[in-house]
Amino acid sequence: MSARLTAPRILRYLSSAIAAAVALPAAAVTVGYSQSFQSPADSGDAATAYPEFTSTLNGGTATVVGGVLRLTGLGPSGTQSDQLFTVSHSSAPSGELTFFGQIGASNSNGNYNVGMIIGQNRLVFHPGFTAIPGAFRVEGPGGFGNTNMGFVPANGLLHQFEIHSFPSGLFTIKVTDAGNPANVFNAQFTNLASYGAPFGFVRSGPAGAGAGDFDGRYDNLQIIPEPSAAGLFLLAGFGLVRRRR
Repeated sequence: MSARLTAPRILRYLSSAIAAAVALPAAAVTVGYSQSFQSPADSGDAATAYPEFTSTLNGGTATVVGGVLRLTGLGPSGTQSDQLFTVSHSSAPSGELTFFGQIGASNSNGNYNVGMIIGQNRLVFHPGFTAIPGAFRVEGPGGFGNTNMGFVPANGLLHQFEIHSFPSGLFTIKVTDAGNPANVFNAQFTNLASYGAPFGFVRSGPAGAGAGDFDGRYDNLQIIPEPSAAGLFLLAGFGLVRRRR
């Protein structure tokens, strides 16, 4: 069910519209959430098709093609255009969280970046960029600048992100090359304010000429909580029952 439109919410919406940014509020999700963009697998309006997400498109588009989310910046050539597609937690988490996502670009080559956003931080890279291979960086508090990934993630592939988030504010990052799983990039940063914050996908950089140009591509977003003590207790009890039989 959509959140009730209070007066402050309406004012924020109108302010966003005046600023030419499309931001559609959405319902929160529980920890243990996953989205593979298969229902529907094709949509010209992903924000409507997947209402749990909040979309901030700034003149761009969010579509789903063949079960893959596409974020596209549109506008005059060279115009900066950021797109965010995020979900929020329905309740405050208390333990370790693991995020997964598959992320790629149509033809970045350093012209724009793609990645995940968690709270105040953007964890982004540049497929096809060779000067600083991959140029991975974390924007926001506690982050770091463009860093050599040790390999060049290819355009047109969905590379695996795995992020562990701890209540201390520590985030560990693992990116696996879709073209060669032996290529793995690891990093970490700390920002307590981003723990338990909204999360999802981001594309940032100059606008392209149209759909399919300068796209960010995303799939299989997941957030998995650390197994709870209660859950482990139930599993242990189940094991005892099986042994008694």
